Amino acid sequence: MKMPTWRFLLLAGAAACTAPPETGSGARLSVDSTRRAVVATDADRGALSVVGLDTGTVGEVPVGSAPARVLRRGDDLYVSLRGERAVVRVDAAQQVAQRIHVGAEPIGLATDGTSLFVAASLANQVEEIALASAEITRAFAIPGQPRALAMHPSGQTLFVSTELGGVKQVTLSTGEVSPVWLPIVQGLSATFTLRITGDLVVSPAGERLSVPVLLMDADSSLDAPADENGGSSYAVTKSGEPRFLPAIADLELSDDGQPTGTVTMTRLAADFTTRGQATAIAYDGAGDTLWVTFEGEDGVYALPGAPALRLGFQVMPGTAYADGIAEIAAGRTVTVSTLTRAVTVIDPQGVQQSATALLPSPLGADALRGRMLFTRADDDTMSGGGLSCATCHFEGRADGMTWRFERGFRQTPSLAEKVAERAPLRWDGDRVSVAEDTEKTALVMGGRGITPDDATAVATFVDTIRGVDLPRHGVTLAAGRAVFERAGCAGCHAGALFTDREKHALAGREAVQTPSLIGVAATPPYLFDGTADTLEALVAGATLSRHGAAVPLSHEENAALVEYLESL
Repeated sequence: MKMPTWRFLLLAGAAACTAPPETGSGARLSVDSTRRAVVATDADRGALSVVGLDTGTVGEVPVGSAPARVLRRGDDLYVSLRGERAVVRVDAAQQVAQRIHVGAEPIGLATDGTSLFVAASLANQVEEIALASAEITRAFAIPGQPRALAMHPSGQTLFVSTELGGVKQVTLSTGEVSPVWLPIVQGLSATFTLRITGDLVVSPAGERLSVPVLLMDADSSLDAPADENGGSSYAVTKSGEPRFLPAIADLELSDDGQPTGTVTMTRLAADFTTRGQATAIAYDGAGDTLWVTFEGEDGVYALPGAPALRLGFQVMPGTAYADGIAEIAAGRTVTVSTLTRAVTVIDPQGVQQSATALLPSPLGADALRGRMLFTRADDDTMSGGGLSCATCHFEGRADGMTWRFERGFRQTPSLAEKVAERAPLRWDGDRVSVAEDTEKTALVMGGRGITPDDATAVATFVDTIRGVDLPRHGVTLAAGRAVFERAGCAGCHAGALFTDREKHALAGREAVQTPSLIGVAATPPYLFDGTADTLEALVAGATLSRHGAAVPLSHEENAALVEYLESL
């Protein structure tokens, strides 16, 4: 099969091409300047997929482990490699021409024309790299695991979405980092917590920042009937109110990209017609339309660009569970889906024009089927209210949330690092396998129930979820290990998995399963009820909560123990 190349397409359409903008932001896919080819990150294959839209040809450029976002700058493509602490530059000949070392788990990319900005998510910083020298010139501390970046067209303001800390803005002239205010949304009986679910974008003219969010009611009890077979759904509270509402938050911006304080929230799921959470958004070239994709739903939403005009929206079905979208012509869009492994072109009337399959995933058929079941929010065997496993286990990890049950609060555990090896599972230690947990959880999510084979497929997929890459991972910290042992931590957090797989009561409270500590620095808050916001708070409160030997530790010992936990 002939390999589509953006170099050939650029030459063929050179007369009609315009110079690329000086500023830009990375995304899951990028359209070339002729609008006849797209490239998309393919984490399964460690490559950029290259798709010719006119010809349907598919090829790839191997780039490295877990490519996350791609940013086009002229003939070059910059790609963040989440699994390798690197950004690579791919040239017009489709070769990796440069490799730049960055912080742990890089995701978002942006440029102001002279520098490349990289969100090193688990290093909790955004790094600025001079394009001319490929050297890091500044690093901005961004707590809360920074993920997506959006550059204002003025090149003066960089917006950063985080996994756990909302949105930040960086004023590039001064280096000042400040929070961006997002509204508190009050429901009928509870206050919604807001979580960002996809990459934020700035409108083409720079007058608006749009952020895909999920509004969550974590305060109303999640309990289902005792037999877990009563058709209860986590999606609805006992009073019948929705617990999850996907929405778009729009922030008005000044000419230099500063928020003016005016925020509009467009809810997309008040009547449960929406399934899941918004995972990618993009404006058309004029800023008149905002496209919204839902990874768990087979459809794309077209909203008026101006929030004041959003009295309704168009749903375009048949777009294959997309997690990336871009415009290729007036009203004509292209999407990419991790679940279906396809690139789809949609015309202005919302009709699918073509669907091109990507190269096969190296994951087995069971893992791919399990990923679909894990992620889809419109499968009534798994859920009855627009939810999926991925709603709380974002990217197979955790959502940083603590949820109320009648038996108490429970923090969402991560499913990374081969969680099946730590069975029994859950804080209650009442599930012997991921497959059993899947079957029972599907029922309490309101699903009709899945077959044992499907539950096994989900378990197979969960086993493929990549572990976290922490900045200190693998570093030998003898002093911290010594404190870990002297304080009695190793009594329960024992062995290679740092868990004895037993239940213990802390400070006279109910007994809960000992969690593994592998990757623990990436999963705040801590303790089963989420009462320790940070590792520092966890360690400082260990004596009061009767963790381990409950021996008093000095400030230096506490610091050494935290560093050790960050290395696991």
